[in-house]
Amino acid sequence: MRSREAHDIWHTLFNLNTNLIGETALKLIEFEQIKYPLGAMAFLGFSLKCNKKQKELFNSHYLFWTVRAGLQATDLMCVYYEKYWEEDLEEVRRRWGIIPAPPPPK
Repeated sequence: MRSREAHDIWHTLFNLNTNLIGETALKLIEFEQIKYPLGAMAFLGFSLKCNKKQKELFNSHYLFWTVRAGLQATDLMCVYYEKYWEEDLEEVRRRWGIIPAPPPPK
């Protein structure tokens, strides 16, 4: 239940869009954080559903970032997010060890 509640917050914390690449990246971060198998399955589904350009972008630009970001961040399932609504987003990211997604290459 908490994973579903926090999902959209994580999109903001990690600066991820809600497109196919952003959702897949977030699922891999969730997998790193809580070992929820759906994250790994989402990556497999992405590999089947995406086109060659999307796959190359994800593998070269996001894949290793997701592993690093998921492992470096504090245990985000145990955070009481509501206590931090008024705080600066960059300060919250620093406190929790969150590495925002790199901007897509041009």
